[in-house]
Amino acid sequence: MGIFFLLLIVYPFIELYALIKIGSALGVFTALLGLFALSVIGASVLRRSGTKAWRKLGDEIAKGNDPSARLVDGVVVLVAGILLVMPGYVTGAIGLLLLLPPFRVVLRGMVRRRAEVFRAHGGNSFGGRGTYVDGEIIEVAGEIVPPEDER
Repeated sequence: MGIFFLLLIVYPFIELYALIKIGSALGVFTALLGLFALSVIGASVLRRSGTKAWRKLGDEIAKGNDPSARLVDGVVVLVAGILLVMPGYVTGAIGLLLLLPPFRVVLRGMVRRRAEVFRAHGGNSFGGRGTYVDGEIIEVAGEIVPPEDER
């Protein structure tokens, strides 16, 4: 949770730094035009790939194949489109990277391994199924008293 808040605080400064560097190299108007172009590309990716991903997912299910690869690809392309719509060159670069098929293959493998660990731990990603202790609690006038054999 701490890394999320750190990233939330640091991220705007990273984006601002990238915008200043690109703006000083290409000019302010060109840098802003680039941000606009990334947003238009992102909106197009979201619109086009959303329906395409659902259609391919439905085809895989209808054929009786494992749809997990298509599902992961659809989610990755959705995240890529959202990152491209967000203003910023860093998010745009990450979004464009997510659109590359070789990167999606690597990401699909990572998600598959994580899902296997999740299943191995019985749906508990924090490790193990937990500890179950059989016992009894006796409450006497608002005070918890352990059973006779534990006193």
